[in-house]
Amino acid sequence: MAQKIIYLILYLYAIWAFPACQSDVNPDDSGLFIKFLGGARNETAYALAETADGGFVVVGTSESFDQNHQVYVAKVDRLGNRQWQQSWGDSSRVQGGRDILVLDNGHLLVLGFTAPEASPEQGQFLLLELSADGQVFTDGKIVGDTLLRAQADMYLSKGQDNSFYLIGNTLRESRAPTSDMYVVKITDLATHQIAFARSYGLINRDDQVGSILVDSLTQDIFWCGTSNRNTTLSDMRIVRADVFGNLRWDFAIGENNNSTETGADIQVCPDNSGMIAVGTVDHDNEQDVLLVKIDRNGEVLWRRELGGPEDQEGRSVAPTADGGYIITGSTVTVAETPLGLTSTPDILLMKVNALGEPEWTQSFGYRNGPDVGQLVKQSGQDQGYILVGTVWFKIIRL
Repeated sequence: MAQKIIYLILYLYAIWAFPACQSDVNPDDSGLFIKFLGGARNETAYALAETADGGFVVVGTSESFDQNHQVYVAKVDRLGNRQWQQSWGDSSRVQGGRDILVLDNGHLLVLGFTAPEASPEQGQFLLLELSADGQVFTDGKIVGDTLLRAQADMYLSKGQDNSFYLIGNTLRESRAPTSDMYVVKITDLATHQIAFARSYGLINRDDQVGSILVDSLTQDIFWCGTSNRNTTLSDMRIVRADVFGNLRWDFAIGENNNSTETGADIQVCPDNSGMIAVGTVDHDNEQDVLLVKIDRNGEVLWRRELGGPEDQEGRSVAPTADGGYIITGSTVTVAETPLGLTSTPDILLMKVNALGEPEWTQSFGYRNGPDVGQLVKQSGQDQGYILVGTVWFKIIRL
């Protein structure tokens, strides 16, 4: 059996109209599209950003252009047509892309990792600046702790005065099984001057990061993630710190229950009334999307567990123009295949209102492997939804 991971970019104006459009509308004319990006081998998508011309840039990891993993960036126009693609990496090391920002000058700032080939799980942050047409403007700069958990999630956020925050996981010691949340603030892209680099965690817990943001009202930083109580139970963790990295508060959501909860993404609410965080809650091996709204003091205003009869996972949340939220992740789908009935994850897209109440749910995928939606946003151009994720294809020889 051969298998291949490729990107899925899915762009929707109105999700309820999409099924009827699949066979009748030319995607390049309608604005609805599904596009696949990458080369002949495996690719995994992690993030996207909208560009000034209405198009999008996608970042991830590719195996198609070198024997080792490389950073992969692609640019598509507003209709999803690829305009260029770029890979970057040292053939003697393992690299990958994790997040991307569009800078004020139109350049692209890519966050990823670099690790030695002999120890690909342990490396450092990698920052790469590209021009708007995909040319390398500033070659890859290696930043921060050498004990970065290289294959874990990493996120990037812009602060005031051209400062940038990087978040990932750092191992407590080389090849250790546990890690802490690790935040680095850079004050100058030209020199990569580090204002602070700090780890946040408890000795007996393994922590994984979700996304990080800068609050426009306070300029404080908020991030979410997961804190493992033991080998079976975990909590969504939400943290607030000042511009120097000093903690204001650090709370676990659901610390005293018997559920496994994770945190994957945090965003500012559309009305600026607080923060919205998404993750997954597991009750006795039954998974649902977990959506939590907090105020700026960390008080939980409400929480919702969203799902159906099958398992669902929350990976990304974004505010929408109507005051609600759009969510992506994965949902298990039961389907008939040449090998019989199978249960595999498909990409989940869910719309909820301002109170977290579901309005509609849709799934997409090829039902051959663990498909997942990694990040979703509402386009500023026409209020459509842009989703990036990864789809597995399997070639089955009977």
